[in-house]
Amino acid sequence: MCSGILWGGIILQLILMLAFDWPGPQVILYGVLSGMLWGSANFLVIPLVRICGLALGFSLYHIINLSWGYCLSRFGLFGMDQDVGRIPVLRDVGVFVLLASFVMLFWVEPEEAKTTTAPLKTKERPSQSVRHKATAPTQSDETSPMGQQNDDEVEVVKSPTAGQPSRKYLFGLSRVHAIKLAGIALAIAAGVLTAMNGWPYALWTQTQQGKDMMAVQFVFSQTIGIYTVSSIWYWLSSTIRQFAFKKRTNHSVIRPAFIAGLFWVIGDVNMLYGIDGIGYAAAYTLDAVGPVMVASVLSLLWFKEIKETRQRLWFIGSFVTQVAGCIMVAVGA
Repeated sequence: MCSGILWGGIILQLILMLAFDWPGPQVILYGVLSGMLWGSANFLVIPLVRICGLALGFSLYHIINLSWGYCLSRFGLFGMDQDVGRIPVLRDVGVFVLLASFVMLFWVEPEEAKTTTAPLKTKERPSQSVRHKATAPTQSDETSPMGQQNDDEVEVVKSPTAGQPSRKYLFGLSRVHAIKLAGIALAIAAGVLTAMNGWPYALWTQTQQGKDMMAVQFVFSQTIGIYTVSSIWYWLSSTIRQFAFKKRTNHSVIRPAFIAGLFWVIGDVNMLYGIDGIGYAAAYTLDAVGPVMVASVLSLLWFKEIKETRQRLWFIGSFVTQVAGCIMVAVGA
């Protein structure tokens, strides 16, 4: 995905250089910092979902992201200009409504998410290449996709044997509870980092350089920061996995992630101009909720991941609540 983001930034920069006759690309350090914050947050999302599950993981992540991102500008934190909005009370209530909608998502679990724990041990992961599938040995229920026993996954899923005490790891907690707490910590960290990725842009717009330049000129520097920090995190994690845990890193499918990166660049440009148009607090709030609403519609209508009637009612109720909250935030801005 980060490769797609970098290529999207390069293509955008080339188009703008030809259209506006710019002498060359300009790297903005505020933009690099913004990209590094977002790239670090994106790196944490996958492990937190694997540990906490979609419901708890994504709910915590979006609640932290939305509330912290809104408070940054609402109260003028970390040097940002305070943005109270046209109708402050209405906009504040709208944010609480949006937070309530994410709490409602806690009771919504897609059908596939309910059955991912057991099948992961017996079927091949989508990230495995065709060459590796052809050469990998036959797997049993006790082995990982690499043909080796995956003790970590087995220990997390299985409960302690009857009659044996649970092993203690941290502050008297069992391994399962310690991993859950680690997942919650990852969700909080990812939410805060995602919310902070717009903070450098707000500071940049307050400088003379930011006032003289176009918002779209900020994007190329963001893509450089994202690609740089993502490469660093990938090198570190794969090295630790290889030498400390003796496990190979499975590579993901390239094309879908690359296309997703291109879409991210388009969305980022619109977000920056939205911040300039209606203010940081309202624009970032709507930007944080928008992807969730689009993903909700696709999940329900296109992929049909939610089949139970009770789950669908919670899901639709959350979506309607999000629409109401977005309207209140937009009007209050």
